[in-house]
Amino acid sequence: MKCHHALVVLTFVLIPCGVKGQVIRLGSDSKRTIEITTTGKISVVADSAVVKLGFAHVAESKNAAYSESVRMGNKIVRTLLDAGMSTEDIQTESLNVGQEESRRNGGVAAKPQYIARQGWRIRVTATDAQRVVDLALAAGANSVEGVEWSVADPQALQEKADAAALTHGREIAERVAAQAGVKLGELVTIINGEQSEGFARFAMAKRLAPPPPPAPVAESLRLFPGKIEREETITVIYAIAQQPNN
Repeated sequence: MKCHHALVVLTFVLIPCGVKGQVIRLGSDSKRTIEITTTGKISVVADSAVVKLGFAHVAESKNAAYSESVRMGNKIVRTLLDAGMSTEDIQTESLNVGQEESRRNGGVAAKPQYIARQGWRIRVTATDAQRVVDLALAAGANSVEGVEWSVADPQALQEKADAAALTHGREIAERVAAQAGVKLGELVTIINGEQSEGFARFAMAKRLAPPPPPAPVAESLRLFPGKIEREETITVIYAIAQQPNN
């Protein structure tokens, strides 16, 4: 007589803190395995940032618009360098000069105007992001497009998410084994799933030099570092330990 073994699929809705249980498979006697697919999630406060800011100037001639943009751009960059930043941490993101559309007032065409713009991406530690914005605005920057929060070591964050997924995978496997009346054996396979959106990999930017004692000024902008999340999905396969014969 032939003995047919069927694969039993058990699906659980298990959502431990920060982890989503997805698929659980309990193998037949011939497979002797328990397979768990789970996702680990880690959240940390950003320790790195990219500040996006710029300067724009409107003039009646292209040369005048461009010259003032160059002058002010050099002043803004010099201010940041004097504060202790490195040229490696300042990236020119945009530079353009163009004619603005003519506006009509009472049917009369306005004089043509030209606008020159510069934009920079400035890499700093999260704690220095606000100071960079304050320095640049004081030096003449007239636009702040936002801050991209990140982490300096995305690999370490990924490893923490992997560890969280692995730990919860083990916890779920132990519960499944107990419910099935079997004993969980050794871990035989780990399969990494798709990662969540990655992060730019770069060395931590240097901290700026301590600022001088502040002079009385109007209340400044306050930035709040965001949280960075990493999700890692893994599949773990555990053997079912051999049960002693009664």
